[in-house]
Parts: sequence; C-alpha cells; structure tokens
Amino acid sequence: MMDDATSDPLRNELKRLSQSLFETYDSTMRSEVEELQRYISPRSLKLAKVKSQHNAHDHHLPIAKRCKDVLVSAHNTYITPTGQKWFSLRPRDKKKRTGEDRTTRWYSKTSDIVRDELAESNFYPVNHEVNDDRCTGGTGACFIGGDETTDLYFVHVPLGTFAIAEDTRQKVNTLVRRFSYTPQQAFEEWGDDVPEYIKVDLQDSKKRYTERYVFIHLVRPRKDYRRDWHKVPEGQRPFEGFYMDEKEWNIIKKEGYYEFPFFVTRFLRGNSGVYGESPGLSVLPVIKQLLKLEELMDVAAQNAAYPRVFQLAGQNRQIDFRSGGITTISREEAQLGFPREWGTSGRMDGEMERKQSKENEIKGAFYVDMLNAISSLDREMTATEISAREAERVLAFSSSFTGWTYEFQGAMQRIIGILMRQGKIDVDNAPEDVFETTESGEIALLSPTVSYLGKISQAVELVMQRSVDQVVEKVIQFTQQTGDTRMIKILKPEVLLRMWIESSGANTDVIETEIETQTREEQERLAAEQMQMQMQNAQDIANAKSSSEAVKNIAKSVR
Repeated sequence: MMDDATSDPLRNELKRLSQSLFETYDSTMRSEVEELQRYISPRSLKLAKVKSQHNAHDHHLPIAKRCKDVLVSAHNTYITPTGQKWFSLRPRDKKKRTGEDRTTRWYSKTSDIVRDELAESNFYPVNHEVNDDRCTGGTGACFIGGDETTDLYFVHVPLGTFAIAEDTRQKVNTLVRRFSYTPQQAFEEWGDDVPEYIKVDLQDSKKRYTERYVFIHLVRPRKDYRRDWHKVPEGQRPFEGFYMDEKEWNIIKKEGYYEFPFFVTRFLRGNSGVYGESPGLSVLPVIKQLLKLEELMDVAAQNAAYPRVFQLAGQNRQIDFRSGGITTISREEAQLGFPREWGTSGRMDGEMERKQSKENEIKGAFYVDMLNAISSLDREMTATEISAREAERVLAFSSSFTGWTYEFQGAMQRIIGILMRQGKIDVDNAPEDVFETTESGEIALLSPTVSYLGKISQAVELVMQRSVDQVVEKVIQFTQQTGDTRMIKILKPEVLLRMWIESSGANTDVIETEIETQTREEQERLAAEQMQMQMQNAQDIANAKSSSEAVKNIAKSVR
C-alpha cells in the first residue's frame, strides 16, 4: 500500500473520478441495462453480482434470450471464428497491399503469429462473454494483459461493473471497474501492499477464503508521457492505472501501460452518451407484452385442462375431478345443468397470432433472419443472390459491425505491442509504416490496418457491391441492344476485377499490383515502339532496295 506524501491528494482525486463515472452510469444506464439483463440474459446479472430490485416473479423471456444467443453466436462464428483466418494485417499504404515483397511477407507472417497467440491464450472464451454483454446491454469490455514475463491474457469485465469516458474522437480512454477478491486472492495479487484490515482477515482461517472485498481498478490517460513503444518506465507511459480498495480508497498499486489496456465495444453508440445501445432496447416493450401474453395463455391453458365448475350446494365434495372419474348426480341436478364449467369460453386463436407477430418483432431486432441468410453464404455467392429484404438488414447491421472493427483497432494495437515487447514479432525487419518517429525522436507504434475476412464482412461487401454490379449489367444490356460501345469503353476492367476479387475473399496476389501494372504497360509500350521501329526500318530497307533496283534499271536503259 502506498504511503508517500502525495498519496492523500491523489487518492481523493481518484476517488472523486471513480465515483463520478459510476454515478453517471448509475443515473443514465444502470436501470435500463439491468432491465435488459433480467429479461434477456439473467446470467449476466449473476456475473455482475447485482441484486435485482424487482419482484421474485419477474423472469426472462426465452424467445428473447434465444434471439440474443443467435446474435452472440454470429459474432463468434462470423466475425471472430475460432481456428479460422478471420483477419489479416495489411500495409497502411494501399499500393503495397498486393504482390510479393518484404513488406507483404512481414504483414502475412505477423498475422499468423497474432492468430496463433490468440488461439493459445484465453481470447475466444473471454470474447464470447464480451459479445454477450455487447448484445445484451449494448456495451462489452475486457482487459488485455501481458508483458515481457507474462503471456498474453484477457479478463472479462462484466456488464454493470464498469464505467467509461472517451476522448474527442469517441475512443474510450478511461475506464473504472469494480471486482472482488477474498483476502487470500488479494494477498496473492499484491502481497504486503494490501490494506491492514485485509491482513487481519488473513489470520482468520475462515474469512481468509470466504470473505470478499470490493476493489477498484481505474485506468486513465497520462498528461505527460513518452510515446516510445518499449523500454519506457511505468511512470512515463501514456496510460496510468491504479488499484484501490473501495472501503478506504487506499492506493494499493500503480501501473503504467503503453496502450489503453481495455477493449470496449458498443453495439450502436448512442447519440447522447458514451455507452452502447442494445438491439433489444427497441423491443423491450414488446418483450414485456409477450411475457404478459404468455402468462394469460398459461392461465387459459390451465382453465382448459382444469376447468372452473359451478355446483349446487348439495354437490359439495361429490364431484370426481380425476381422469376417468365418475360423478353421480340426480335427475333434478341434471335438468338444472349442474355441475357445469364456467369462464372457459376464451379462444386462443387470436392470441397465438399476436404471439407470433411479437416474436417476429424480437427476431427482427436481433437480426435473426439476416443471420440465417448469412449462415448459407459461401465464396461463390453473388451479390444478387442476397434477397433485397435481407440486404437491407445486412446494411442495417453494417454500422454495428463497422463500429466493432473501429474499436478493435485499439485492441489489435495493444496485442501487437505486447507481442513485440515479448520478442514474438520480428521488430528488426518491420516495415516503416509500423512505427512513427515523433519530432522529439520517440518511436511510437501506429494503429495497424486490419482486413476482416469473416462472413459478416463478406456479406456487407457483397451488398455494397450490388449497386456496381447492377450498373455493369445495365451497361452490358445497353451495349447489346444498341451496339453503342461508348459506355462500356468508359468502364475500368482492372478496377472492377480487383473489387470482385477482394469482395469474394480470394487472394489478391492473383492479380497485378498497380506498380506491376504500370511496369507491364510501360514494357508493352516500349515493345510496341520497338516493333514499330523494326517494321519501319524493314520498310525503309525495302524502299531503299526498291529504289536501288529502279536506279539500276534506269541506268541500264540509258546505256
């Protein structure tokens, strides 16, 4: 535990910042998020260890949970599929993204290294939890750790346990989270730096492993720092981190980070806040209505199976309600129509239609129909094979997917930085565009350019390609019908070919780079000029020979 002279002012500053961030989250998001968790993903409430303030009879809606699970599974399968090549690092200069040279080979090898390291770490199970939070409450987060002595690892930060702030570019650069440790866990993590009251519990054989205390982890940008990608003291790195106990706000440990150590992803970023908007938010009223409707349908089904009965006073305890039971009544009771059912005349036909309609609304909100279409997508599928209706859904989801790719840029930079400092990525032969030299001579690691290769990316590109394909088809039809070739001559075949190959997911090495095309065209031009010169020379020789023969003939005739 820190006890230097500056710890009290710093502790008060960190306490105010942490509490302010949590208070903002509590006032703007917590109620909404917990409601979504309760109806869609009650498991995430347990992960966050949040006590629900609602009645015990509240329960989640199975169809909503299934739709959310489909969307989460799509994130895992179509964006970051385990064991598949779902991304590739690319040069920042577009002219260097194809061909075979030192730069492309380095990026290809580095991509393989990063994929292998992610597979060997706990990235994929943690990423599943992050995606579940993203699809449930709109915002998911995890910590990315690792240094020269510790392998790359990830820690899920459950929804509802963290609060964030962002910079002017809408990138999250501040995060505070709550988590709990037993005294034994705290001692294993921080040793003798734990607060005194925890040291007391360490001596209690029961409390040592059962008592739990809440701790705070706050990371924020540092005002004065060095941008070098390695060999920088912790106190001079771009981001600073603090571990504190929430009971007394003692600063237990300080840390420094070269990159922001958290990956924070938002499903759709809200216009007025820093947190994401859940896909389930738009259908939350529908979810509540459907829960009520199912309760009413359950009551109606119970009434049909166990009907209410009118009976005469004298028939009390004489009616056999058992299956196959026999009840004996008098002639007079039969004439009066007793016993008889009552209140069981309600019809369920209309309610079933309403139920189906509301379930379809929930499926639409979670993109279930679109994801079913993408599940059959393959490399040979053309843009026109995606129906117009599903194409609209793909475009609607593309904003969320684009947001994910933008936010994962920072995570990829963090991952590459860790692997470089561990010596697992070849730094000596790294291309120039990997680093940036500042005016003060510092060498900073730049955010990489990442190309995503999953089915979501393919579907988005195919839909975006549809408009180009439609134009090309119209130009071809016009040319065939009119014989006028002016329009088709304006099209650039090289550009179209490159676009089709890239959108299909095929390796672009099968076509020339722009430099290679320029070189080939120059060689062809020189060859054509040389051929023209040779033909001209041959013609000149032939003309000269013909002239010589003519002169000789004239001379002979003169003689």
